[in-house]
Amino acid sequence: MSRIRSRTLVLGSLLVAVAACGKGNSGDRVGPAQASAPLANSATPPTAPVAPLPPPKLEKVELVIGAIASTMTFDKTTLTVPAGAEVHLVLSDAKPGTLMHNWVLVKPGTEAAVAAAGLPAGPAGNYVTAGPDVLAFTPLAKPGGTSEVTFQAPPPGSYPYICSFPGHYLIMKGTLVVAGEVVAALPEPAAPTAGLASPAAEKLFATRCVVCHGPTGIGDGPGAAVLDPKPRAFSDAAWQASATDDRIFKTIVEGGPAMGKSAGMPPNPDLADKPDVVKELVRIVRAFKKG
Repeated sequence: MSRIRSRTLVLGSLLVAVAACGKGNSGDRVGPAQASAPLANSATPPTAPVAPLPPPKLEKVELVIGAIASTMTFDKTTLTVPAGAEVHLVLSDAKPGTLMHNWVLVKPGTEAAVAAAGLPAGPAGNYVTAGPDVLAFTPLAKPGGTSEVTFQAPPPGSYPYICSFPGHYLIMKGTLVVAGEVVAALPEPAAPTAGLASPAAEKLFATRCVVCHGPTGIGDGPGAAVLDPKPRAFSDAAWQASATDDRIFKTIVEGGPAMGKSAGMPPNPDLADKPDVVKELVRIVRAFKKG
């Protein structure tokens, strides 16, 4: 019995030893998950993120333009900027008068329409009604004051700018040339008095006189609504009889105040050395006589 008990103890000890040996080696085995894991030294090193390129900086352009009250004109009739530039424009009433002025950039061929559309806005609205034809504008500058605007230059081309104060756009104007591949010419305005005088005089009447006196000369132009006194009706037979050609001539060139009349009739000093053209304008005025 003692031999059997001894063998049993030896066999049990061997089994315990084998079990302990197996338990000790289990931590050294490589399982499927461990086998598929990449080695630490073979991992791809992380790359630094690429910073996005900054947006291109807009070229900035500073412009100063003056309003000359004595001649109802801008001191610069042409301004040039590159396409897409950030433009900061200052309007200065360098020679103060009694009227306010603004600077309005419009699409080609829309000067008269923009001026007429701005009349209902009145001085509180700067005589400008926002719309697709208005590209940028300054507020009205008081006599001796300044006003300014910042805008992005439109695509390449030529764009007219005007003063939209009633009656001013006819002579207070210029062109903003936006440099680029294409520079388009401004369209020629149609003359509503074709056949009454020379083409040059008809064009002047259409662009300078119609806004207040109207296309038929009865004083019902788009600028008449805000003028006091109202524009002269050329159809008035009594006035036609009392006004001499010389007085009409001088009024056209020197303006209303120089003749003791309303400041609403601006001077046209650029016509002082064009007497033949002014005489043609007088002829147009005379053609509206009725009775």
